[in-house]
Amino acid sequence: MQIHVVKSGETLWAIARKYRTDMNQIILANQMENPGVLVVGQDLVIPEPGREYVVQSGDSLWGIAQRFGISVQELAAVNQIANPSLIFIGEVLVLPYFPYTVQQGDSIWRISQQFGVSADRIVQVNNIANPSLLYVGQTLYIPRRPRPVKEINAYTTTMTEAGRNEVLALGRNFTYLSPFTHAIRADGSITELNDGAVIEAAKSNNVAPLLVLTNFSGRKFDS
Repeated sequence: MQIHVVKSGETLWAIARKYRTDMNQIILANQMENPGVLVVGQDLVIPEPGREYVVQSGDSLWGIAQRFGISVQELAAVNQIANPSLIFIGEVLVLPYFPYTVQQGDSIWRISQQFGVSADRIVQVNNIANPSLLYVGQTLYIPRRPRPVKEINAYTTTMTEAGRNEVLALGRNFTYLSPFTHAIRADGSITELNDGAVIEAAKSNNVAPLLVLTNFSGRKFDS
C-alpha cells in the first residue's frame, strides 16, 4: 500500500484517478465516514490495484479468492489468517500474485530481476512449458516477495466487546497483545483485570498475550 498526503484542492475522486484505484477501496481502507471532506495534510492509505484488496460488505475469503483466481489457502496464508471465515470490512488483504503484461524485449530472467523473485518461481506459478517463449501482451502472474518478519507488541486498554472486536480485526498484524494493566497493591497482591475476552480474541489470531504489571494506582503511577 501507499500513503498519500492530501494537498489543497484535492478530491477523493482525483486521488483515486491518480493512483488508478477504486475510490470505494480508499474509503473502506481509511474508514472514512464523510468521503466528501478531506483535510490538508491528512494521510490516506492507498491500496495498490491488483496487489491488494480491501474487504467490502458481503465479502467472504472464498469469494475474494475466486475473484482473483487464487486458492483460499494461498490467500489465508499470505495474510496470516488463522480463521478463513473471519474477515472484516475495511481490512486490507495482500494478494499472493499480481498481474504483469509482457512487454517488447522481456524475458523470464529480466522480469524476475525486475520484481525480485526467482525465474523458476514465475515459471512454476504460470505453468510455462517453454520459458524462452513469451508473447507481447501475455499476462503473467508474479509471486509477491516474502515480507520481512517483525515482532510487534500491541497494548489495549479496552476490555469490552468493542475491544474484543478490535483485536479480532487487527490481531493478525501483531505478535503479542498486552492488556493494560495489572497493578501491584500495597499489600503485594495483584489487581484483577477483566481481559478474558480480548485474550481469547488474541489467541484466535495466534497472538500471544503478555502480562503487563505496573505500580499504576488511581490513574497515576504510585511509587
